[in-house]
Amino acid sequence: MERNFLTQTDQKIKELIIIRTCIWGVDYAEPKRRFEIDNYNVIICLAILLWINGCENQTHKQKFDRLIRQLQDQDPNVRGNAAITLGQIGVGTRDAVPVLIQTLQDQKIEGFVRSSAAITLGQIGTEDGVYVLIQALKNDQDTEVRKAAARALGAIGNKAIDAVPILIQALNDQDRRVRGSVAYALGQIGTAEAIKAVEKAVSTLIQALKDRDAAVRDNAAEVLGMTGKSAVPALIQALQNDQDATVRKGAILALSSIGSENTVSALIQALQNDQSTIVRANAAKALDSMSVIYPEALEAVKEYRSRK
Repeated sequence: MERNFLTQTDQKIKELIIIRTCIWGVDYAEPKRRFEIDNYNVIICLAILLWINGCENQTHKQKFDRLIRQLQDQDPNVRGNAAITLGQIGVGTRDAVPVLIQTLQDQKIEGFVRSSAAITLGQIGTEDGVYVLIQALKNDQDTEVRKAAARALGAIGNKAIDAVPILIQALNDQDRRVRGSVAYALGQIGTAEAIKAVEKAVSTLIQALKDRDAAVRDNAAEVLGMTGKSAVPALIQALQNDQDATVRKGAILALSSIGSENTVSALIQALQNDQSTIVRANAAKALDSMSVIYPEALEAVKEYRSRK
């Protein structure tokens, strides 16, 4: 790829799109013509680019300052929208972390505003927000805030490793949506340390496989896929008995991650007998990936495909 004539980058910057109709030949001329461009025109173009960048930066700064002020607005809707927007603009949002933390911790503020603050802290991804998100998940009385805190910790990922013990405890939260978000977060963190912690909580996750909410069961299956063979019997039971096809699919993915002879047998059974096309297709894919080690997996897949 040719490098950008003005900026010497591999990509065209958006400011050039704005001015290309005004200044002919600066970045869109044929290569042989670029060297014929008058130096005076180049200087003018660079000046315009600098001016545009300056205006854009100033606009972002003004927008950011306005959003920070709106976080303290009397109208809760304004505060909530400001918290969400801060997570979307991407520029200068780390400077908003102290205000967002203060918003999340203030119990006098409406739950949906604090939930928005939690989500935005997750989008920003700073470690500074991990402690306050852990506390919100552990102690906040508002279900939506706890759910948002769990999701935010998952969004932060491996920087939120300190949250794993609390997340495991929160698998027993009284609200099914919180439990689902917690299981999701554990899967997103996924570091070696997190996996070790999850392995210690296999029994809790196996209980989550029996949760009345399908999303919780599905997320629990995904997380169990990071553990060892001790989870295999429970995952096989979920694959054979769960009424939700999404959960059965999740069990297949988890079993294929663990891998064992018992796993192959259960996957072949699902391939041959499951009523869901999606489940059978995923069973075939899982068996295909295991066929080098287990020849019977390859035979089952060949037979399945010959019948299609």
